[in-house]
Amino acid sequence: MAPESALVAEATKKFALDLQHWLRNDDSLATENLFYSPASLLIALGMTSYGAKGKTAEEIMKLLHLASVPAAHLKDNMEQFLSTLNAASDNSNKLLTANKLFIEKSVEILESFKEGNPEFYDAEVGLVDYEEHTEKAREEINQWVEQNTNDKITGLIPPGMLSADTRLTLVNAIYFKGSWLVQFRKEETALASFYVSASEKRQVLMMHREAEFKYLESKGLACQVLEMPYIGFKMSMVVFLPEETDGLASLEEKMTFDNLEESLSRLDASRRYTKEVYFPKFKLTQQFDLTDILSKMGVQEMFIRGKADFSGIAAEPLHVSHMVHKAFVEVSDHEEGTKAAATGRSDVLDSTFFAGTFNANHPFLFLIRHIDTGAILFLGRLIKPNI
Repeated sequence: MAPESALVAEATKKFALDLQHWLRNDDSLATENLFYSPASLLIALGMTSYGAKGKTAEEIMKLLHLASVPAAHLKDNMEQFLSTLNAASDNSNKLLTANKLFIEKSVEILESFKEGNPEFYDAEVGLVDYEEHTEKAREEINQWVEQNTNDKITGLIPPGMLSADTRLTLVNAIYFKGSWLVQFRKEETALASFYVSASEKRQVLMMHREAEFKYLESKGLACQVLEMPYIGFKMSMVVFLPEETDGLASLEEKMTFDNLEESLSRLDASRRYTKEVYFPKFKLTQQFDLTDILSKMGVQEMFIRGKADFSGIAAEPLHVSHMVHKAFVEVSDHEEGTKAAATGRSDVLDSTFFAGTFNANHPFLFLIRHIDTGAILFLGRLIKPNI
């Protein structure tokens, strides 16, 4: 793994946990499902920082934990990171990242930004008419996002968000569809109880499989940790299941960068595997306007008209009106189009030993990671599964 990829990958983990802290303290989200892409947001904010100057740029880079990276080296870091992620996409696992700058056609964009940003982030540039055809511009942006996420992310920009004063919209899309290395058998999926809390339960479709998944128990986090890899071992889902039914809030509070790193390192080195797994089917689609959250996290100037410094983009004063993010995940027992799948692991060593059952029948935290770099592509929590 190139040093450049490692540095940005580590930043995705730190940024993810920072954002998780603020989101879980949002009263409207405290008892709800949560799902987002730290990697996607980091790339989008990185695109924004490329045209930022002064304090505006400093705030963004500090938020992303990339303040120590010299501007001259940031390009290599991001390019290598994106190249590594794109190389992880194959016939079994689709990981697609796409970036595009939608610019008001009347604004004179600096040549250095138009030429440098596409090179920097492999981003396209599109000219739209916000002034005279605001709604058409919104439709163009949404259509582009839909096309680049296999129609899984729709309606990214809601009606009324753009206006005739909009000058620049920076859009990032990330899409992942993976095939389990060890698939759950459809015939073993059945209705079962999921305990939303100690006093509330609901019936969900619970998948079941007797198979060898890497596993550990964390006393510090008071949880079980399970890894379910996707075909090719390039990406995997890691699940943190609290010991107690109502232990998710405590787990999230304890989940620091150091605790996460320790858990993942122990998981990578572990020779312990489960015998049996129960895991709910679910689908999550979530959208945030992160403007207020990011402001609270320390990025303020870029949202303030007349104070934001995006002089690296255009001579005309610019500011970011909204930072919108939408993510999609679906967990199922069978991926359409997938034929035969492996029924076990070929890398189990003689020193392994087996734990008991991993039963995800109450709220848990999960992430999808890029194994080689360690980058967190997606992070979420499941409190109320949907069938």
